Amino acid sequence: MGVAWALSADSVLRGSSGLMFVQPILGGYEQALQLSGSPRAPIYTFSGAAAPGGVTPGAPAFPNPVPTGTLSQQSPWAVDPDFEAAHTWQTNVQYERSIGREFTVAIGAMHARGWGLPVVTDVNLINPIGTLADGRPVYAAAVNAVTRSDPRFNHINQVQSLGASTFRSFTVQATRRLGAGLTFNAQYALGKAIDNAPLLTQLTVQSENGRSDPTNLDRDKGPNPLDMRNNLTGSVVYISSSGASNPLARQLLAGNEIGVLFAFNSGLPATILSNRDLNGDGITNNDRPAFVGRGSLYMPARKNVDLRYTRWIPVGGSTRGEIIAELKNAFNVRQLQTVNTTIVTDALGIPAGLIPTDAYQFPNPSSASFEQRKFQLGFRLRF
Repeated sequence: MGVAWALSADSVLRGSSGLMFVQPILGGYEQALQLSGSPRAPIYTFSGAAAPGGVTPGAPAFPNPVPTGTLSQQSPWAVDPDFEAAHTWQTNVQYERSIGREFTVAIGAMHARGWGLPVVTDVNLINPIGTLADGRPVYAAAVNAVTRSDPRFNHINQVQSLGASTFRSFTVQATRRLGAGLTFNAQYALGKAIDNAPLLTQLTVQSENGRSDPTNLDRDKGPNPLDMRNNLTGSVVYISSSGASNPLARQLLAGNEIGVLFAFNSGLPATILSNRDLNGDGITNNDRPAFVGRGSLYMPARKNVDLRYTRWIPVGGSTRGEIIAELKNAFNVRQLQTVNTTIVTDALGIPAGLIPTDAYQFPNPSSASFEQRKFQLGFRLRF
């Protein structure tokens, strides 16, 4: 449902609200078909002698077949029989006003609440043998009727629609239509996105580490991986013209196009991880240290300005040449993209030292930054 109200000749108020249903994520069904746990189609992964960590127990020497009875139990995937498509209730309002014939400004606000977000839960773990320092349960590695709900399998990763989310934002926008050779637009958004549904690689492109506590979904409540709190973007284009009486001056002053593209935004969240399998679910480098929340570390802000200059050169008639120069990241600002957030902890999840609060204090490869300054020159003939 939406409404638009012309408050005056130069201002309008718009609003809308609606329930949106997301298409089902088929990655969970694909995983359930491929990793069904059926004895007719088992799937195993082995590490050879040269692999880090050595040979997987039960791995045969190539090319010998797999010895009967030496393989670990399967860990299938499944989809919850009550799984349903996620849905969100979205509401937004915007006020827009024109100033003169070429300039407009707008302010807006948005709120979205989501239900039924997909999460992956290991539903086969029972009877914790201990707890971490922050109370998260720890499970046994042994597979039997005491430690597994279904002792035929080790882990059963079930896709469930249990997650919830909230998103709020405030936006300001200014736009100038092309006039006297100048046009520009700029937008600023202040937002916050929170959810308790960390998605695995099998279900999404922007993946995270899975649930840290299969008994309490809110243990993983935190910033969405795309939670960008502040975002300022825009562009400016100026095309020069000249009314000079001197033909040479008129040609030099006209036919120049300058473009500026800028983006300044706060960094995205990252999750600090332990180097141990703290909860005993068989997955290392997946659990957070004790008392460390999901997405508690934010990457540094990005500050990027790109420039483009185009010079038009008349050739004759409708034919003209163009010289194009582009400069990406004009100020050569270092923009960190990823870091290694894994730290050393003990078996209870207590860090061995102080946890860094700055992303630059974590180790990162030289390739973990966004693109640095780059210049390119091009030529084009239009006819």
